[in-house]
Amino acid sequence: MGRLGGITDTLSQLLEHAGVVLPPWAFPVLIGVAFLGALPWLRQNQRIHRARLLVAEIASERDADRQALKRQAIEAVAGHPVGLVGLADEALRKGLQDLAATALEELKKNGKPVLEIRRLQEAIHGPPPAHLEGELAAIEQLLAQGLPTAALQRARRAQQHWPNDPSLRQLAETCAEE
Repeated sequence: MGRLGGITDTLSQLLEHAGVVLPPWAFPVLIGVAFLGALPWLRQNQRIHRARLLVAEIASERDADRQALKRQAIEAVAGHPVGLVGLADEALRKGLQDLAATALEELKKNGKPVLEIRRLQEAIHGPPPAHLEGELAAIEQLLAQGLPTAALQRARRAQQHWPNDPSLRQLAETCAEE
């Protein structure tokens, strides 16, 4: 039987010393059951690997095929939180912020690994704002520099943290008007 026979004989002898006697067919059956139990994990690894290969291909492409490849990468791991985290990490390594953000949105729909969601949000969007006054000053500075779109984005992000602040609401409306 070769190597597998030697392994099963050794395990059988160890179990006999412990007082457990199994029939000779039990170990191959146990190995088969273990393999069948590991199939979902193996499929998940295959999906993650395929998505990572697609990310590498996306990073090298420069034409319209990128959008189709991005869809394929997301579809390869859709519904699998571990795969989405792996895809987002790989996309961030390759500098594909939009793909990482899409993977993050899919991950939020599943809502399982909260710590990974927070880590990826910070990696994609930067750290969350710490002080309301600092955010107001930064938004006003962006407006003074003539960047109303960036100011509006920053105001909307700050409104997620302080939704009831009237000064922030007013500043966001000013940004939207300009």
